[in-house]
Amino acid sequence: MRKNDKLDLARVLRDIPKDVLQPTWSGGAPPQADTFLRLTLEGVALCPDSEHDLSLFFRTLRWFAKKELDFEPSQYRQNDTCVVSSADLLRAFRLKKDARSDVRRLGELLVVEQWGSAGFKPAEQSWEFTLGRDVRRFARVRSLAEYRAVQATWRAESGSVPIPPLPMHTRGFSRSRPVPQTADYVHPDVVAAIEAKMPAARFNCEKLLQLIAELNDNYAHEKTYSSHAILRAILDHVPPIFGFDDFKEAANNYGWGSRNDKNYMTRLLEFKTQAHDVLHRQISRKASLLRFVDMPASVAVNTLLRACADAL
Repeated sequence: MRKNDKLDLARVLRDIPKDVLQPTWSGGAPPQADTFLRLTLEGVALCPDSEHDLSLFFRTLRWFAKKELDFEPSQYRQNDTCVVSSADLLRAFRLKKDARSDVRRLGELLVVEQWGSAGFKPAEQSWEFTLGRDVRRFARVRSLAEYRAVQATWRAESGSVPIPPLPMHTRGFSRSRPVPQTADYVHPDVVAAIEAKMPAARFNCEKLLQLIAELNDNYAHEKTYSSHAILRAILDHVPPIFGFDDFKEAANNYGWGSRNDKNYMTRLLEFKTQAHDVLHRQISRKASLLRFVDMPASVAVNTLLRACADAL
């Protein structure tokens, strides 16, 4: 709004129906120039040609509910949860590339509304949500009236529908810098490949999968020494899968399939010097020079473990 119009923005906002805008400021202070104002579903419904956005929102909730209900957590992944992304939705709904803007707007609505999300990771052009059990409540909603009715029942059962304040970095996520994210160090697809081989594998993989789960957990928390130690344990644990007694023999003599893969194994072999430092360097007057960023690139570790899955 132009300053010359001498409009009282706080008063204008007070005059807007409360069910149309979700306030993203606190303490009763008026919003600032960089405050993001978001429409609720009622606000979206007042906009021309909004039927498609509302239909996509309710369809997404039904899909979320089915995904969460069908999700089977792995016993080998600590704190395993059902996570869905905008890319997953594009594939599941078979949406064309020109629908990406629709999916970005959908992300804005999913952040505003309370439907059972257990977490949110923003990015510049995409989104990712962790699904909680309460999303199952919305498995059949097809309209705004049905959606609010489910929320009312939820509120009556629990005393209130939990509505936590939006974290600052979620406000206007599609317009801001991507927030750094720590993905799993060992890719979930690699873990799944090892799990799939377990019934017919020549080796018992339970310890390997537990080591991977602990490595991912410690890596996510940027624990330098434990991450080094667990990765070293994995390197010592897997050589028999390739027919060798130690990792040096495996790295130098196994047929890795490509020069790049062999180079990754060479890097992991060099890493063992760092890991030996972590485990065996004794205390002294000098500070340790080892840092978390000295961990090997995840692509090298995933290449090794994918080869393990192939050779089981």
